Formats: sequence, structure tokens, C-alpha cells
Amino acid sequence: MGQILDNSLGSSGKRIFALVLRHSFLLPRNFTRWMDMFYWPLLDLLVWGYTTVYLNAAASGRINFVLLFIGALISWDILFRAQQSITVTFLEDVWSRNILNLFVSPLSPAEFLIGAIIYGMLKHLITISFMSLMAFWLYNYNYFSLGWYLVPTILNLLLFGWSLGIITTALILRFGQSAEVLAWGLAFLVQPFVGVFYPVETLPPLFVTISRVLPPTYAFRQLRLLVLQKRFDWTILLVGFGLNCLYLLGAILFFIGMWRIVKCRGSLARLGNE
Repeated sequence: MGQILDNSLGSSGKRIFALVLRHSFLLPRNFTRWMDMFYWPLLDLLVWGYTTVYLNAAASGRINFVLLFIGALISWDILFRAQQSITVTFLEDVWSRNILNLFVSPLSPAEFLIGAIIYGMLKHLITISFMSLMAFWLYNYNYFSLGWYLVPTILNLLLFGWSLGIITTALILRFGQSAEVLAWGLAFLVQPFVGVFYPVETLPPLFVTISRVLPPTYAFRQLRLLVLQKRFDWTILLVGFGLNCLYLLGAILFFIGMWRIVKCRGSLARLGNE
């Protein structure tokens, strides 16, 4: 097995694979991560799902809130888990006081981020499959009924989630464990502005202006177009994708800047011992 890996992966690829494998080995024995993958998504699905069932009945079928809200809920969870997949992967090494060992190895910051994204994608596949199955069983809702048009929408949500995760990780790296709260709170700071459950046009003018520079706004707008009008608008998704590229590039540069500051100050050794 080791010989196969040596032949098929370069040095960088093997380090990324080792990082993914390490966290995969930890997952079966980590009850908190299982809750993160199944319990919290299921709780969201139950609370908001039955709320939409009630609204759907109250509206007498004029608008299918089940299609609209549950699809938005699953899509929001994709963004949120994408952010957490990077940040929590980093925090697990902080909590276990392994972060210094990790970064005195040949592992580079770029390899760490790629490994965290790949590991997060594997968890994503499990969580999205679980939520979709539960939505179908509880509400007879098929998230994938919108077809291949969901792919670019989901990609835009993932890209923004990764950007938030990289920024959050950089802030924790720079300011220590006092910034841990951002791992769970940063995504919810943008939620009111991106129109997860409502069109952004219902917001005050200042909030509408803010929403226009946030990529998820365009993903959720496209999702509503698919549900309500069965229409796909490439312009909307391309604007969101362009903004996502800028955010992701800025997040990576920000992470590199914070990494250099921490390295110069020698404060990495204190992380996890605060």
C-alpha cells in the first residue's frame, strides 16, 4: 500500500492525504463530530421543516413553502458546513495540542487548507445525503429534483463557505482561542443579508446594497428561480462565481499574511496552551 502511494502521489500529495487520513481515523471516535454531521442538521430539518409544512397549509397551496424553504435550508447547511469543515479541522489540532507538531513538519499552509477542504468534502457528501434522505422521508421532498442546475449553485455556496472557513482559521491562528466563537458565528453574520429564506428586496436599502457584494445572494436567488419559475439564469450564477473567486483569493492571501505574522512572532507555540 505504501509503495502504491509513493508511486501515485508526490510529496505534497502524500502530506495532504495523510492529513485527510488522520482526521478520518479520528472521526469514528469523536461523538461531537457525529453530532455535527447528523444531529444538528436533523434538528434544523425538523424545526424548519414542520414550520414550512404549517405555512404551506396556511397558504392553501398558493406557494409551495416546502419546496422553497427546505431546499433553502439544505443549501444553507452546505455553506455553513463548508465553513466549519476548515475551521473545526484546524481547531481539532489546537484542542489536541497537535498544531505545533503539524506545522513543524514539512506540511505547508496551502497543503493544510487543501487537506481540510478534501476532508470537509467527504463529510459534506455524507451530511447532504443524510439530510436529503430525511427530507424525502419526512416531507416527500427531493432536493435533487432540480437536476444538474443544482451543481453550479452548490459550488457557489461551497466556495463562499471555504472562504469564510479560511478567514476564520486565519483569525484564530492570529488571535488565539479567544477567536474560536467565530467558527460557529461568522456564517450567521451574513445570513440575514443573503436572502436564504426570503428575497433580498424585502430588506432595507442599505442591507440590499450589502447583499449585492455577497456571493450566496446570487446562489439563493437562483434557487428560488428554479423552484418558483423553473428557470435557470447563468448571469446570476456567473456574477456569484466571480465574486467568489475574489473572496477566495482574498481569504487565501489573508491566511498567508496571518501565518507569516504568527511565524515571525513565534506565537504558534502558545496556541492550544492558552
